[in-house]
Amino acid sequence: MAGGHAVVVAALRQYSGRLAEDIAVPQEISGLVGSSDVGDKSWGLVGLVVKDDYTRMLGDLRDLLTEMANGLQAAGEKFAAAANSYDRHEDDSKQLLGEVLKELSDPAPSRTPSVGPAPKER
Repeated sequence: MAGGHAVVVAALRQYSGRLAEDIAVPQEISGLVGSSDVGDKSWGLVGLVVKDDYTRMLGDLRDLLTEMANGLQAAGEKFAAAANSYDRHEDDSKQLLGEVLKELSDPAPSRTPSVGPAPKER
């Protein structure tokens, strides 16, 4: 890859935070679904035939909304973990390059003068 790549870690963290905030949406809808389940008397005699299907579909919807909230939570955690990994990699690279620079800056042992003050100990 000619130009390499750049990762904006702050954007990963920001997106992770937005996903965490979005968890409230399926939770709120799930609360509304719970309030839409009415008692048997509201259905009447004819409505009881379809009430079981309606109750089952409400349960399915509630399960789906729970899975959506769990998925948003997991995605937020993964984006935060990715940001942490990029930060760790950046810190490790800085440390490694600092060590390489030190090695290149220090005089080589074969170039240390044998006359004069003693060479510095490492």
